[in-house]
Amino acid sequence: MYAPQLTTQITVDQLDRAGMDHSTFQRTKYCLYIVLALIPIAGMGYIATSDKMIAAGILGIPVAFLCVVHAPFSLIVLYFFLPVEGAIQISPYFTISKGVGIIVLLSFIPRAIGRPLILPPPIKFVFLLGIWAIMSLVWAASPIYTATGLIGLTLNIGLMVILVNTIQDKAHFNLILLSLFMGAIVASSLVTFGHVSYANNQEDMGRVVLSEGTNPNILAAAILFGLLSGFYLFLHWSWFRRIFLLAAFPIMLFAILQTQSRTVLITTVVAPIVGFAMSLRGSKKIHHILGILGVCVVAYLLYYVILNTSILSNDARDRFLASGNNLQASGRTEMWMRGVRFFLSSPILGSGWRNFAVRAGLHSSVSSAHNNMIAMAVELGIVGFGLMTLFFVYLFVGSLRCPDPRLRWIGLTFIAFNLLVGTTSTTLMQKDFWYSLSFVLLTTELGRKQRQHIQQPSALPFQQFPGYSLQPQFSGMPQFNRHGPPGR
Repeated sequence: MYAPQLTTQITVDQLDRAGMDHSTFQRTKYCLYIVLALIPIAGMGYIATSDKMIAAGILGIPVAFLCVVHAPFSLIVLYFFLPVEGAIQISPYFTISKGVGIIVLLSFIPRAIGRPLILPPPIKFVFLLGIWAIMSLVWAASPIYTATGLIGLTLNIGLMVILVNTIQDKAHFNLILLSLFMGAIVASSLVTFGHVSYANNQEDMGRVVLSEGTNPNILAAAILFGLLSGFYLFLHWSWFRRIFLLAAFPIMLFAILQTQSRTVLITTVVAPIVGFAMSLRGSKKIHHILGILGVCVVAYLLYYVILNTSILSNDARDRFLASGNNLQASGRTEMWMRGVRFFLSSPILGSGWRNFAVRAGLHSSVSSAHNNMIAMAVELGIVGFGLMTLFFVYLFVGSLRCPDPRLRWIGLTFIAFNLLVGTTSTTLMQKDFWYSLSFVLLTTELGRKQRQHIQQPSALPFQQFPGYSLQPQFSGMPQFNRHGPPGR
């Protein structure tokens, strides 16, 4: 008597359900339905009273309550505010996203008590980096600067832990990227319709921001972060839904152009191509090649817009098309060389977390490294630089190992986004730096779960994957499927 050898048939779409808690996802959807129902009510309240506070209360109080009682929903709200924060900040010291961040923490802590935390292997390097940054208080040139910077670093590491422990399936991951994409659409629409201020109050220069005192480079990076999330959703959605995305992309590209952030504009083209090129594998190669060609077309259109239309001012066009001496003219070359000298003067310990400006001199024209890796090497020495490098290496390898080509693409693309934007700017304390790395970490964790399901499918309940079947290789043997063996 022959025992049938069973083979599995699991598709990528079925793996999307790996580790999914359907009851949690249903609660998340109910929260979103409530918010969608409240938006027109808040709008009517504003029309009737012309009072923004009343409309904000109608919408904000229920949203705050839902954030407290349901942690995944609170993260969805938090990431929505990243691109639009400049337009709705309460003050420079307390923004709405900080308030939502506190709610996220309050929502997570009670649920974490008594439960083991999920700590993926790469995060140990971030913990060690945080410990080393705390230790740098001992030798920092200015311990006050270090202590202030440690607050933001601790919160960002904490949010990374909360994300990987709260979002444990691809459905919620997609919802968070959708919320980030929607926030970027709102921010881009504000730019498109002229609800903007101008960087350093220089309207003639034309670099737009959403409120006075904010940074156009940060706005551009946040919008690009949302645009890349939309590109990922484009790879998932049906063609009917893709029409919505295709209509939104030009608005977002226009907003990035208006910020005049040259590095972000280059990253808009390069990061997706890097993601497609590095994730080439198997039957999806043709899709990735088409993706590369599509991004090249976008790059050409951007270049054509800059050269041949009046969308941008003459000053903005000159800024984009200036010759290769931009790095030297902007002082970045000097900053980098000075940063290398600072590093060589204290290569092991560094100058202390967030102390680059102190080393440069508070009244110096060179107050920032304008490069993440140089800033890390100067402030935390070879130890901090090595820990951050190892973290990136682990994330890169983890992204490459994702079975799902779409997860593989978004992980590699966010790594490229992070590295490219950090080439000419110091973004170590900015949210888009840590948010993008958190998403890559979550991507690697989702990929690990998918690999486990592929290697040990028998450990899963059959009903978790509709259409999942176990089929023997010998003809004439009974067919076993998720409905059980045939009747006698």
